[in-house]
Amino acid sequence: MRSSRSDLLAALGVALAPLFYFLPATRGLTVLCPEDGMFFNVPLRAAAARVVLEGSLPLWNPYIFSGMPLLASAQGGLLFPLNWTYLIFDAPVATNLSVFSSYALAGVGAFLYARRAGSTSAGALVTALVWQWGGFLVAQLAHVNVVQTAAMLPWVLWALDGYVSGHSRGALVSLFVALQAFAGHQQTFAYSLLLVAAYALTSALTDREARARYLRSLAHVAAGLPLAAVQLLPTYELLRLSLRAEATYEFFTSFSLPRRFALTFFAPYVLGGGDGTLYFGEPYTGPPFYVEFIAYAGLLALMLATAALLLGRDARTIFWAAVAVVCFLLALGGHAPLGLSKLVAHVPVINLFRVPARHLMEVEFALAVLAGRGVTALAEARKGRTALVAAGLVFALTCLVVMVFGPVGSSLLNTPERFAPVLVAGASALALWHFARGRRGGAVVLVCVLSVDLLVWGQASGWRTSSPGTDHPLWTEPETVKALRELAPGDPASYRILTAPHWFSPSVAPVPPSVSRSQDWVPWTLPDVYMLYGIHNAAGYDGFGLARYSRLAGEMKVWGELTDPEQTLRGEGREVDILNVRYLLSIRKRENEAGGVGPTTGRWRLATRTGYVDIHENTRVLPRAWLAGEAVALGEEETLAAIRTGRLPGGSLWEPLRTALVETGTPSVSGSGGGSAEVTLYEPNRVELKCRAAAPSTLVLSENHYPGWAAYVDGRPAEVLRVNYNLRGVAMPAGEHHVEFVYRPESALVGLALSLLTALGLILRTAFGQSWRGR
Repeated sequence: MRSSRSDLLAALGVALAPLFYFLPATRGLTVLCPEDGMFFNVPLRAAAARVVLEGSLPLWNPYIFSGMPLLASAQGGLLFPLNWTYLIFDAPVATNLSVFSSYALAGVGAFLYARRAGSTSAGALVTALVWQWGGFLVAQLAHVNVVQTAAMLPWVLWALDGYVSGHSRGALVSLFVALQAFAGHQQTFAYSLLLVAAYALTSALTDREARARYLRSLAHVAAGLPLAAVQLLPTYELLRLSLRAEATYEFFTSFSLPRRFALTFFAPYVLGGGDGTLYFGEPYTGPPFYVEFIAYAGLLALMLATAALLLGRDARTIFWAAVAVVCFLLALGGHAPLGLSKLVAHVPVINLFRVPARHLMEVEFALAVLAGRGVTALAEARKGRTALVAAGLVFALTCLVVMVFGPVGSSLLNTPERFAPVLVAGASALALWHFARGRRGGAVVLVCVLSVDLLVWGQASGWRTSSPGTDHPLWTEPETVKALRELAPGDPASYRILTAPHWFSPSVAPVPPSVSRSQDWVPWTLPDVYMLYGIHNAAGYDGFGLARYSRLAGEMKVWGELTDPEQTLRGEGREVDILNVRYLLSIRKRENEAGGVGPTTGRWRLATRTGYVDIHENTRVLPRAWLAGEAVALGEEETLAAIRTGRLPGGSLWEPLRTALVETGTPSVSGSGGGSAEVTLYEPNRVELKCRAAAPSTLVLSENHYPGWAAYVDGRPAEVLRVNYNLRGVAMPAGEHHVEFVYRPESALVGLALSLLTALGLILRTAFGQSWRGR
């Protein structure tokens, strides 16, 4: 009874801990979406909610990249229940609720798994705190789908152990695997599945009595995949057509963990950094994106993990120690010894992901589990000498890192924060010794020291200063959106914008470098924020950028940046014209700066200015839909060349309103056709048009061609053509016609059927499995 009460209190404390950790958000001052959270995750989730609340299924996203799959991109975690807050609350409140619940989910899951795996209540609490407040999850706050996917890992392990011990049914394992897939980060999901499979296989080898059940548990893990097929099949289809369909070795090893980041396990700011809140903000000297490389677990956690290895070399402890070592080597990526990364680069699925440093997820979870097992082992053995050895080893390494690897000239006087880890190591050693000797309140002191250590690191890690406040202009209609409403007061689906994260002047060449190479940027030129206001963008930010659209839009990168903006924006090509780009939004070029905005030149006319953004109007913009009287069949490269130069292969001027470029094998059409095409209904998954064709023509819709789109002319099915390299088209007979484009992706329908069948099978097995076994 006492154990159950302490477990309940500890689990409740872990569940409520995010409210304390993220206190500025709890007080309503901050929205927990730093960096990518603000510019990608929140707009994507808010846009999905908009689609649903307006009466459509969240299948297609019309707001970025001239339209792309929404459910299939997975990044929004649309089927993950913790993200449904966006259906009820406005974006700031929904975001904070989603984040609070995600970190609570991570902590409670870790606590329950550790308890089931044999840790005491105090040990499980330590495991939960290290996992919830440690470097990996806190640093990934900007990528909440990473947090949510990782948060499900301990739940899968808890359900798996429960199935093996007879405390729960195997269907629960499948359900948690499916929920993890729904969270929406495929890389973290793949790493987690590998870890779970290794856990089950290793346990089967070391536990003869439970071997059969551990092996059967793998079937339940595998059943989670068809249960999540409604998400996985559309995502697989998108992957095959995205820029990530093939990954080079350089892509695979990008964001490999630098070897020197091993030092940050002992001194998290040994390379500088910190936002100045609790640390003085010594300049960071490491590689860009510190948050991708940090997995600080706390010095006391390292001491406890070491004690676990010294005291209890059981199979489970050895397994988690091996996970920490192997996954750290995998996190090194291209920096790993013995060419390990070149071998891993040949592993299917895994070789599609970049950022090997995200293997730190497994490293940190392993350290969290080992720390909890260390508490349990010390509570049972009460061996002060072992605790002293573990504490002394970590203390010595911490001193070595701080004294030897700190910057030249640092001292206690000029950079006192650099020496904070030594004080933390000393306090952690005393707490460990106090606990190991069985002193009263030892567990409380242990938890307090660990919590303070993780808090001191995490509160200065950057999320406080990079998270927007609840009064940020993003949450009210920005100046640029108001300006666009005034410039084009009609239907927002009648035109697109193109966000350019750089300065632009039609009279000055070359176009300056983009935000990826410049520190001068403003949020209103980042593409996804306009999803919050229903404005359509030819650019976007999504890891699953469509490969063909990227080429069509001037070799556009997955974050919406043009590879050669000079050629695309100032050349004679028609890319932005056929993409219905009416306005270009660029960082405002001040009047008194060299190369100020000049007069209208060629395509672009300065339409208006806001405090930070220049808005240029494209005088050559084409409508969202039109009828072309001619159709010329060209190969892919010839089509791209014609679009980028504005000239057909023979050298004649290409007029998109007159001539549609169709794929080789599609019949060419010559004539003086044409007519009018008017969009009468525009919804995310449906577009209806009224067409009047003077002669047989090709209807061109300035939307991405993608599997799943079907066309109907006067209610009869018609073939959807790929025109102008990657736009949607349909052959149009002479006369007046009603045309519908409807998005019904077969991948989602088949996935839904497979998910429902799997769910039905699991329900039947759960309901009747016991009686079947008894016969």
